[in-house]
Amino acid sequence: MNTHSLNTYGSDPWHGSITDDQSPGDDKRSQPRQRSVFRVARVSVAGEEGFARVLNISDEGLMLAIQLRIAPGADLQIDLSEAIRLKGKVVWHDGQNCGVQLAYPIDSAATLVRLFADSVRGGDRPLRLHCSTEAIARGEFGTRNVQIENISLRGLMVRHDGSLQEGLRVKFVLGIIGEREGVVRWSQEGQAGISLLTPFSLQDLGSTGKLARAGV
Repeated sequence: MNTHSLNTYGSDPWHGSITDDQSPGDDKRSQPRQRSVFRVARVSVAGEEGFARVLNISDEGLMLAIQLRIAPGADLQIDLSEAIRLKGKVVWHDGQNCGVQLAYPIDSAATLVRLFADSVRGGDRPLRLHCSTEAIARGEFGTRNVQIENISLRGLMVRHDGSLQEGLRVKFVLGIIGEREGVVRWSQEGQAGISLLTPFSLQDLGSTGKLARAGV
């Protein structure tokens, strides 16, 4: 697949610029082709999850901006979407970014095009972190403790006592992460889906370990 066909998708603000970055050298054909993407991924290591930003990707590896506690040699699971999962090993880490050698090579160009196509047709569900932490919910029902079961940049799924009804505006207090307001999109059998009015940042959700410490 040529670069021109990839650049058709280069203006998408969420998935980022899909451009080829090649290192200088006499024979560029022998060097791995890297593509800058700036896409959010869910990364898992040693039972802990967090969101990271994919800075670039090639057929054999990725560079991530990551907050999880990792070290060279750590095995990572990297979910680019709920349908595309990669595995690899950390080869370097400078405290903020890390390089990952994939366990098996991929067609990075085709992967990026598939991710874009899924987002266009609405099949790209928001990635969620799986967690179990308490938060305080405040609304017209008063103040309640709720249990967060999973969390995305723009939403929550919580377990509650029946107080959270569809359409209600609710404020959630999540310890050190702070307060977020949202609207109950659905409520059924003690569970509720919340759409946040102000999304979380990657800094907020860089680690489920941080979420556990953020509980009330």
